[in-house]
Amino acid sequence: MTNSSLFSDFEPIVISNVFSEEEIKEIYDSRSKSENLLVDESCGYITNTKPFSENIRKKIVQIVQDNVPIKVKEWGNHMPRYTLESNSKPRLHPHYDVGLDQASFTLSIQLDHTLPWTVYVGHQGYDIQRNTAVLFSGSHQIHWRPDIEFGPNDYYDIIVAQVVRRLS
Repeated sequence: MTNSSLFSDFEPIVISNVFSEEEIKEIYDSRSKSENLLVDESCGYITNTKPFSENIRKKIVQIVQDNVPIKVKEWGNHMPRYTLESNSKPRLHPHYDVGLDQASFTLSIQLDHTLPWTVYVGHQGYDIQRNTAVLFSGSHQIHWRPDIEFGPNDYYDIIVAQVVRRLS
C-alpha cells in the first residue's frame, strides 16, 4: 500500500467515550480561564489557542495511534466553538486539510452542543454525539458539514486534532 493510498483509502472510524467526564471538565475549565481566543469569521467559530494539557494531548495522540497503521506524532489541535458570536454564520465547506508538510489523520471530537450537526467524510455522514469522535484522513478525504441555521444561543463545540507520520 502506498503512502497516499494509506490515507485516501482509510475507512473512517467512529470512536465513543473519548474522554472521561473529569477530562471533559478539565478541557472546559482550562478554556474558560484562557484569553487566547481567535475568531475565524470564514467558518463562524471562536477557538482557543491555549494548548491542551499534556494529559489530554497524549490521550488524543494515543487514540489515533491505536486506530491507524503507522506511528504518529501530534501536529496540532484546537477547540472551535461554532457560534453566531463569531459575527459570522457557522459553516464548514467541503475541503481537504492543507498547509501541513505531510499527509495527516484528523480526529474530530464532539463535545457539548445545542443542536445536531452531521459531519461528512466523502459521501458518508456521521451523526456523532457528545464525547464521540470520527477519525479520518483530513489531508486525503474531503470533509464538511451541511448548512444549518444557528440561533442566537446555539453553539457547537468540537476538538479538531491532527497527527502526521512519526519519521523517527
